[in-house]
Amino acid sequence: MAFVVALVWTTTFDGLVSTPVWADFAGPIVAAGVSPLAVYLGALLAGFGLFFGVYRLAARFARRTAGSYVATAELDRRFAVALLPIAAGYHLAHFLGYFLTLSPALVAVLGSPLSPPSNLVVAVLPGWFGGVQLACVVVGHLVGVWVAHGVAFETFTGRLQPLRSQYPYVVVMVAYTTTSLWLLMQPYDAPPFL
Repeated sequence: MAFVVALVWTTTFDGLVSTPVWADFAGPIVAAGVSPLAVYLGALLAGFGLFFGVYRLAARFARRTAGSYVATAELDRRFAVALLPIAAGYHLAHFLGYFLTLSPALVAVLGSPLSPPSNLVVAVLPGWFGGVQLACVVVGHLVGVWVAHGVAFETFTGRLQPLRSQYPYVVVMVAYTTTSLWLLMQPYDAPPFL
């Protein structure tokens, strides 16, 4: 469960640290003499703690809203699988652009691995590629909702109990989606302290 939450958080963190908001937050801390590595590590761990805590809190509320006697730890474990499509969508949105941009260089290096060309060619992605990234995040979340819905009907009895269990998870998914889409729409800003 923690690994799946970490998959979601690490991609979110990677997007966060390239935004102007991060530069505005971390810049003064680094200027005060704190090591950039310590700032990044602290933010990585704090963000994971936040994501993990929100996920666990959603499981606790899901148990309460469903009116179930299923243990919270069991709900944590069962519903973690619904985060896998979200993590896949995040990873595709985040890394597909890198892969496509660097694929001509990869082909050139694979063609001559012992003497790679000195000038590697990279592809320039079209402006509409941001829409592909957006679609990856949204589709990942939609599939995650579908999986969570299936898990709920497998875990809980009746017709209303599975639906009521989903209220907290819907709130968390909307928050994750909103955060991801906001990060995707931010301009790239490399922190000056790196």
